[in-house]
Amino acid sequence: MGIVLFSIALAGAVVRGVRGADARRIAVAEHEVAARSVRRDADIAFFSRRVAADPIGAADRSRLAALYLQRARETANYEDYRRAERLARRSLAPLARSARCPQREHL
Repeated sequence: MGIVLFSIALAGAVVRGVRGADARRIAVAEHEVAARSVRRDADIAFFSRRVAADPIGAADRSRLAALYLQRARETANYEDYRRAERLARRSLAPLARSARCPQREHL
């Protein structure tokens, strides 16, 4: 898959009229961006499954929120901002509950 993405990026640079070393640099940069995007989306799928399996797990919700926030920055997808906020708030909910109801110490 990596070679295919690199070839597409290189062809795009050539079509835009960029040749030689500049075309290669552009293709490498576009390939790296595409590879990071594929990895991020795989991480989102992975952490989505973990959150579904552990509905009270704060760490997985927090990581998933960070991934959605990153994707929202890169794609300007407003819905990803909403998902990130919702997950971040849910990851903090157990802390808020414990702050309101401190554990009683046993004597």
